[in-house]
Amino acid sequence: ARDREALTRFQEQTGFQYIPDRHQDKRREVDETGLLALTCYNHGVHHAEQGQYPQALAAYFRALNLDPECSSAIQGALSVFALWGKNLAETGKFQQSLTVVQAGLRLAPKDQTLRHNQQVFWQTWALAEIKANRKESALDILRNAHRQVPEAGFDEMQSYVFIHPGENLVLAEQWEQALNLAATGLEKVSEAAQRELHNWQTTVYQRWSLMILEANRYSLLAKY
Repeated sequence: ARDREALTRFQEQTGFQYIPDRHQDKRREVDETGLLALTCYNHGVHHAEQGQYPQALAAYFRALNLDPECSSAIQGALSVFALWGKNLAETGKFQQSLTVVQAGLRLAPKDQTLRHNQQVFWQTWALAEIKANRKESALDILRNAHRQVPEAGFDEMQSYVFIHPGENLVLAEQWEQALNLAATGLEKVSEAAQRELHNWQTTVYQRWSLMILEANRYSLLAKY
């Protein structure tokens, strides 16, 4: 305990926090089965570092079967669910990433990292479909996301399926096409998203009117 460098090496190599003599009440005796559990835990750490996530989970679960109080194995397993899901999402395998995260949440429903990742993966998947102009697919993803995480705002995000391509039309000064796209979206999105889409329509009319005024096209403005 007096050697700071030794303590640092111990914690880095084992993943455990050294408990000094003055806190013996917080120590826990480990028997032969517990030592075997630690060996399984170390295997889990090794597999996780190699990106071998199924093998890492198996090792952590073996450790927990042998020693249910091995808190490091619990944390190790949860970190694997988070890392594995993140790796899958980064390679575009969104369905698989969500399956992994949801498996972790069934074991630890309140884990904040997994809950955060779940929302991010749904959002990233939906945005990928929106940017690829796959509207129906994006809407299906957002509806499923809303059912899974109703508090995350995916219901309102349905409006973005039409606002994103609509903004590209606005940039090209294709005003009528943008407004027609919004009208189409109003028939397909949720009630919450309809409010967002209505607000966007209003801004399109305002920006179109401002553009006409700036170009001194007063006669065209009167027509609309």
